[in-house]
Amino acid sequence: MKKKLIPIAIGSLLGTVSIGAHAQASYSIFGNFAAQVESISATDSVTATGAPSPLTDRPARTRLSNVSSDLGIRGSVKIGNGLTGVASAVTGLNADGSTAQAGLWGTAKDVFIGLSFDEAGTLKLGRLTGAARWISGTPDFSPAGAGPQDNQAALSGAAGLVSPQFNARLDNAIGFESVRWNGFSVRGYYSANEGKSNSAVATGQRISDGAYSLGAQYVNGPLDLRAAYELRNDKQTLNAGAGSKTSDKVFRVGARYTLPTSTIVAITFDRQEYSDDTATGTARRSLSKSGWVVGAKHNFGKHAVYGGFGSAGNISGSLANGTALNGANTGMRQIVLAYNYAISKELVFDTFVSVLRNGNRARYDYDAGGLGGIGNGAKLTAIGAGLRYSF
Repeated sequence: MKKKLIPIAIGSLLGTVSIGAHAQASYSIFGNFAAQVESISATDSVTATGAPSPLTDRPARTRLSNVSSDLGIRGSVKIGNGLTGVASAVTGLNADGSTAQAGLWGTAKDVFIGLSFDEAGTLKLGRLTGAARWISGTPDFSPAGAGPQDNQAALSGAAGLVSPQFNARLDNAIGFESVRWNGFSVRGYYSANEGKSNSAVATGQRISDGAYSLGAQYVNGPLDLRAAYELRNDKQTLNAGAGSKTSDKVFRVGARYTLPTSTIVAITFDRQEYSDDTATGTARRSLSKSGWVVGAKHNFGKHAVYGGFGSAGNISGSLANGTALNGANTGMRQIVLAYNYAISKELVFDTFVSVLRNGNRARYDYDAGGLGGIGNGAKLTAIGAGLRYSF
């Protein structure tokens, strides 16, 4: 009996701690452990002239992949007068023990401290999920929005660019997320320009790498509408040149609707624009592209089926010398089909097939769990199955 009472007592101490006469703090520990076995390949690559390029193909290989495992702690303390102090720290875990990702521990996810106002919303300081990343998952029903079964590749950027980062979290950020008023809520974030140049710089260009992110949502019964605008300055995305004055912008809209049959259907559309004010000659001055993803999920008992289709359009833009970019065959298509079975409340089995087909001049990879370094025109195929445990 004593052995059983010890963990109960410890849990009680962690769960609720009194602070002073009027404040009470509560804490919770949560997490996900997920891994899946996959067969993944990249075939049909071509050269710049359209000829087969077998040297850049990736024959099918089997791998065990970590799928967005994480561990977090969340705390709050009631201060009074409708004010609550909040804090959360979430770190990625590597269920496959990959030493390339710092062994067991991965990178920080959402980590913040803040104040919550009962009738207004929550002010957060830390590493935050911006509005563009938040909306990107609207049509994606894969567990944690990760792995090759994630169908967001069409929204992850333009093929061949150096990480546009719209689906990445905002570091050094200040954010506010409102409560919902008659179904309507807003959110806004500012990522500080800590990389700003000194008063004198060798390149002659003063960089200020701040970012701004705005989002809105309207929920009414089965309908969920979302919109976001994000601007990321001086990330040197377009030509990957240090010291470049660049601007990365995205506008996204998304919608979900739950049918009477409990089937959820969803769609997201985005328009991305990139510019480099310091580009010269044949370097790219501007680039833009559109993409969209549709998805659906149907639950029946412990079973669920989901899938999605994504499409990225050809790019358009111009070089610094005024020449129009040739955007022919720079788009992609992706289809995902998957099945989940809830073994228990905590444990879920997942299996999937995902195929991504690039245009002859495109190099899109899976948004999560990609192969990396694929050739132009590659066709990526992944099939796999795994387990996810959440607590």
